[in-house]
Amino acid sequence: GTPVRFPTGDRVLFRSFPGLAVQSLRGGEPEKLSDESGFPMDISPDGRHALLLKGDPATGNDLWLVTLTGQKSSQPYLATKENEGVARFSPDGRWVACNSDDTGTAGVHVQSFPENGRPTPISTKGGILVQWRKDGKELYFLSPDGTLMAASVDGTGPVFQASRPQPLFKVRTPTRGRLSQYQPSGDGQRFLVNTLSEETSTPRTLTVVMNWQSLVKKK
Repeated sequence: GTPVRFPTGDRVLFRSFPGLAVQSLRGGEPEKLSDESGFPMDISPDGRHALLLKGDPATGNDLWLVTLTGQKSSQPYLATKENEGVARFSPDGRWVACNSDDTGTAGVHVQSFPENGRPTPISTKGGILVQWRKDGKELYFLSPDGTLMAASVDGTGPVFQASRPQPLFKVRTPTRGRLSQYQPSGDGQRFLVNTLSEETSTPRTLTVVMNWQSLVKKK
């Protein structure tokens, strides 16, 4: 699975087949963390918990909470009949933004943390691959037509508040699964996007010459 960096920036958490492992970016051998299966989604700002996407025959894709410090443990965070997806901790660690198909189409909503409650919807017409701005005051996601959307949010109070999302620009990402395809700058004014190159009207051709040796003049 895709490695997830710890908030300290010196280690990454990754799926090790089976289980989870931690790799120091300074080198050395990876450290086996647990036999817990699943895909790491994100690590809490304090580095104590990780969100893991796990499949279940009865409930589909669920989000599990894995304790990374002290006595290691795991427990369901969101295990519903809907499929949960990409999940991201808010910068202050009080909320989790995630994707799910609870409306029949993948959408973005926000849940409280560590105890989940009634979700706050963010997207209005579907969305995937949610990301936070560094200050936690804006959320980004991709709409079904490939438009990068932004919603102003306020998570400082007991109830999460969100404005209607606004379109920014369209992108052409190569995939829309669990892999991160874009990254906002700290102020949300620029975005690094993994995008497909523009298609040209002239198709590329490959010419193969057979028996080319006979075309070479002998001296």
